[in-house]
Amino acid sequence: MAPYGERNWVRNARTAGRVELRRGRRRESCLVEEIDAAAAVPVLREYYRRGMVTRPFFAVTLDSPDEAWLAEAPRHPVFRIRAASAS
Repeated sequence: MAPYGERNWVRNARTAGRVELRRGRRRESCLVEEIDAAAAVPVLREYYRRGMVTRPFFAVTLDSPDEAWLAEAPRHPVFRIRAASAS
């Protein structure tokens, strides 16, 4: 997910349909698919609950109704990720 909103990596992921995830020396090529706003709401709510640092980038709170979260979802793209070898 993109807590800071539309960024170059989001645009690149949409266009390519894949990303490379790295942690230390380990790299993994993954396929990505952006999920719709309704499916993104529970992911965004949980991220918001856990992540204090990025809360200022959201125009909602934990107490906001689902409609507010649904309206906020397009500002924070969420992707489904799967290993490229699973294609």
